[in-house]
Amino acid sequence: KSRGKRHLACFRAGSPRHSPQGQGFPPFRGKVGSLEGSFKVKEWDKDKEEGKLDFERNKTRKPFGIVNGIVTAFTLLSAFVMGAFLIFLFPKTVERIGANARKRIGAYFIRGIMTTIILSIAVMVAAFTVIGLPAALILFFALIAGWYVAGLLARILIGQYLYLLIARNRRTSVVKKSHYIKILIIGILAFFVLGFVPFVGWGVKTFLTFVALGLLIEQKLHNYRAIEK
Repeated sequence: KSRGKRHLACFRAGSPRHSPQGQGFPPFRGKVGSLEGSFKVKEWDKDKEEGKLDFERNKTRKPFGIVNGIVTAFTLLSAFVMGAFLIFLFPKTVERIGANARKRIGAYFIRGIMTTIILSIAVMVAAFTVIGLPAALILFFALIAGWYVAGLLARILIGQYLYLLIARNRRTSVVKKSHYIKILIIGILAFFVLGFVPFVGWGVKTFLTFVALGLLIEQKLHNYRAIEK
């Protein structure tokens, strides 16, 4: 709270009328050195030309704080609604994906990366031709939709992992269909918390999304083979 000669001298240089000879220093708001806020001279020694300042930092206002809160709440709510819709509409698919994720997570991660790379290249190549432009748009929106669904599945995967981690303490490792809503909520909150962890949080979220995308492609291939048979 108290600052010495350097900051006070900096203020006097900018405001000559505030001198230690007779007039004193009235309270003021501004910037002194690296500090910005409200200042009041508490003590001043004319001979040593140094003193103490009472300092109160300006309260920083965040004009977009409310907007950010609304956007965050909407994002969390929409993830819950769409995730619940996915669980209720395709319960067996979600259950199968959750079970397969524990077997070959590395293979699904590589498959998710390869799918993203191949589709991205296909979109860029098709976009350079007039005939292929509609196909490029279809592939682009398919990639965006795939990533969105993979993001929902990634939340379910991490929610399932944390749920089973807690469930083992209760001497059970069985995931029932009725538990997937709880798993989804846990996953959404986990993803939200990971967003505050620099680098590591982003890496975990990206890794799980690639794994979920690989699992989604595996499930589509499984359904395609089942139709052929």
